Amino acid sequence: MIFKKGIKVMKRFIAALLCVIILLCAASCEIGKDGADAENGESESSYVSAEDAAKVVVGTGGYSVTLAEFRCLFNTVYNQWLSSWQSAYGSEYSTYLSSMLGFDISKPLKEQMLTDSSQTYLEYFISRTKQQAKTMLLLCEWADENGVSLSDSDLQSVESDVSSYVTAASANDQTIAELLGDSMGVITEDVIREYRKKDMLAQKAANKLMETYKFSDEEIDEEFNENLTNYGYVDFLVYTFSKSDSVSAESAKKYAEELSAVKSADEFKSYVENYYRNILNAGKTAIAAFDPSTLEKNNVTYAEDTDYLEWMFKEGKVGECFVSSDDENAAYSVFFLLSEPGENEYDLKNVRHILFKTSSYDTAEEAKAEAERVYGIFKEDPTEDNFAKLANEYSEDRASEDAEKTDGGLIEDIDYGQLVSEFEDWAFDDARQPGDTDIIRTTYGYHIMYFSGNGEHVRKGHDNALYELTRISYNADLERIENDHEVTYDDAVLELMNV
Repeated sequence: MIFKKGIKVMKRFIAALLCVIILLCAASCEIGKDGADAENGESESSYVSAEDAAKVVVGTGGYSVTLAEFRCLFNTVYNQWLSSWQSAYGSEYSTYLSSMLGFDISKPLKEQMLTDSSQTYLEYFISRTKQQAKTMLLLCEWADENGVSLSDSDLQSVESDVSSYVTAASANDQTIAELLGDSMGVITEDVIREYRKKDMLAQKAANKLMETYKFSDEEIDEEFNENLTNYGYVDFLVYTFSKSDSVSAESAKKYAEELSAVKSADEFKSYVENYYRNILNAGKTAIAAFDPSTLEKNNVTYAEDTDYLEWMFKEGKVGECFVSSDDENAAYSVFFLLSEPGENEYDLKNVRHILFKTSSYDTAEEAKAEAERVYGIFKEDPTEDNFAKLANEYSEDRASEDAEKTDGGLIEDIDYGQLVSEFEDWAFDDARQPGDTDIIRTTYGYHIMYFSGNGEHVRKGHDNALYELTRISYNADLERIENDHEVTYDDAVLELMNV
């Protein structure tokens, strides 16, 4: 699919608070595989015996996690961490990991230290895995005490997951451990099955537990209004004057002082445009057109120790200016506050599309020509039903290679940041109306677009306030459950972890 699926607030709570992922994410499990161990030819000598693999490392009385199951969860924790970087930086994530954290995905975790040198990455991920194993087991205990159990359908789902790993391993002529890059050699079909049962039961318990949390609109409003630095958003104009060939340091400071005296947004924009044309670019015969929209920043959240945001969220009034000075570099930024800290609310979008991947054609022009041909077919009967039919027939945006349909090309409740930029810009165009169509190009290829209409109305700040209220209640419940169940660890067995 071309986008990261959005999730509703309560589903996001469960995913974030439970911190247990359904699948093991085999594609990312090659922990240190290309590093020192591989270079030294280590294989069987690093494997753990079946007896040690079955030893309990975390227990709560009624439930336990063996070393082999811990390895499954460890893979999940590690891959969740990697996925967060991949989501942020795409295919270049490993470069960013290296530059920001000094972390090399090809080297063994036990040979790399955190930036504060407090522990190795192996120790760090073991600690995180212990915490999540504890959470999973405590939720399983709560499930037993509150009548939550796995249904026949749940068990079938577990078997389906296990079968997928068995099939993949067989297709690659590997063991499951080899498929998952498990250098300990402890992950087997039975291990995945038992791990998944506990994982699924814990998720069902978390769902059930969160169904008990009921917060009134008044409670959410109160949390939001009392903590605007956590949940609020501001809009403002900003322009930076700095020393250049045509502007001295003293002049840059003077212009900033002059701009800070304006009383309206129009005055702010006019002053900057005049400065841009007649001072910064004085005497130049050809300059780019001035775009006042570049001055505006919308829906900006608070950041501690950022002088202009501290002012906006705690002291500033709409229509006032603030100057952030950097005398050492002769740079002076002037901010004009357009709105007090408040809510960021808008409608999500529902869009249908038909994708023609450029990678499926010899040239991009051929992909475009096919998109135009199908677009012409649609225009002969420009209805949403016909568009959906054509999407099922022609679109290459499918859940899998052998999928027969694309749900009519429908993507519902699109939020900001979920789509490639060109797709998102089209969907969120202020002028967009139901029934609008077009052809656009993205990094994936050419898309025939159909705007179905607005989706769910969201209030980001209030959603985050509800999230926080839920998090507080959830953590309090986990603490209560933990008080009723002694959690034990066998760190001696965990010393066998060799990734």
